[in-house]
Amino acid sequence: MKATAPRPEHAPLIAEIEAFLIETEVSASAFSALAMGDPTFVKGVREGRRMFFDTESKVRAYMGYVRGGGVPAEWLAAWKKKYRMASV
Repeated sequence: MKATAPRPEHAPLIAEIEAFLIETEVSASAFSALAMGDPTFVKGVREGRRMFFDTESKVRAYMGYVRGGGVPAEWLAAWKKKYRMASV
């Protein structure tokens, strides 16, 4: 049976991701593609996809990198434009 709800053990990371999406004005699919190379990552986690420690570490590292100014504004703007997001 396919999971349709987030796993309770992933709730803290999901909350961090959701806050990050709002903060950066990036869609879930764009974040997924940028952070994990999989545009369905966030959707899957929201639906109960299992994550391992190294996956959580990679997601947190990516968010820290972006928050630390590691991603040039032009690059983020290009992704926003590509995915037709607001606030380009």
